[in-house]
Amino acid sequence: MMKGINSLSQSSFPVASPLADFPLTAWGEAYGNCGSFFQVGCLNVSEHKGMNLDGVNMEGKAYLERHKVSCHRPLCPTCWSDWANRETDRAVQRLDAFVLKGRSLKLIHVVVGVPTVDYGLSLQKMREKVYRVLKAVHCLGGMLVYHPKRMNKNTKIWYFHPHFHVLGYGWLTDPRKNYFASGYVVRNYGVRKTVHGTIFYELSHCGISPDHHTVTWFGALSYGKLHVKYDEKDDATCPLCHEKLRRLMWIGKGVCPLPDVEGVTFFDDPDNWIRWKFDLA
Repeated sequence: MMKGINSLSQSSFPVASPLADFPLTAWGEAYGNCGSFFQVGCLNVSEHKGMNLDGVNMEGKAYLERHKVSCHRPLCPTCWSDWANRETDRAVQRLDAFVLKGRSLKLIHVVVGVPTVDYGLSLQKMREKVYRVLKAVHCLGGMLVYHPKRMNKNTKIWYFHPHFHVLGYGWLTDPRKNYFASGYVVRNYGVRKTVHGTIFYELSHCGISPDHHTVTWFGALSYGKLHVKYDEKDDATCPLCHEKLRRLMWIGKGVCPLPDVEGVTFFDDPDNWIRWKFDLA
C-alpha cells in the first residue's frame, strides 16, 4: 500500500502571504483506535441449517468477518487511503458518466501552474482563474485537485508551489498563447489509461483544508450540469441468510481467534460471540 507523504520535511519557503498553503494528505494525527480491528458477523444460526460456504458445513455456525477501524480522514496518516479510495471511486463514476453526443473524447491529464505573482491569492481566487484558463484552452470540463507544494528532489524538502491537476475532456489549443495572456502554464500529459491509479496518486499528496473541498468539478462536469447517481456500497450481509452483519464481541475463552487481516472470513461457535453493546441498529 502506498504510504502518505512524510510531513517532517516541510519548508517555510518565503512567499508573500501564502493564503492557500495547506497541509498535505496524511500530515495530521491518527485517532487512538485508527488501524485497530473489529469483527462483524451473523448469529442467525437457525437460518444456516443445511448451508455450506466454500465447502464448509455452516450448520450451527456463526459467520464472521474481520475489519479495520478507519476514521476516513484525509489528514490521518493511518486511514487516509480509505478516504482516497472512496473519493477515487466516486470520481471515476462521474468521469465515466460524461458522454458528449457525436464526439469521441479521451480523458486527459493536465497540470496548471500558478504564476508567482498570484501566490498570495486565496484558493478560491486561484481556482476561479484556473477555471477561466481551462476554458480558454478548450478544456470542456473535469475534476480539479489542488496541490500547494512540491518536493525539492535534492533536499527532499517540501516548499510552497501551488498548481492544479486536472482529469478532464477537451481539445487543448493555444496553451502558449494563453501563457502570454494569463501567466498560467498549462501542460497536457496526455491520455490516461489507468484512471483510478492516477486519481488515487493525485489525492495521496494534495492540499487538505477544512474550509475547502479537495476535489472540485468544473465545466460540463460541474454539479450544476452533470447529475450522477453514484453506486454506493450497501451494508454487508451474511452470505448464508442475507441478514445484515452486526458488530460482534468475543466472549469465548482465551484470545479472539480471528487474525488481524482486513476482510478475512471465519466461522465459529455462536456461543463465543455476542452483539456489541453499542450496535443498537
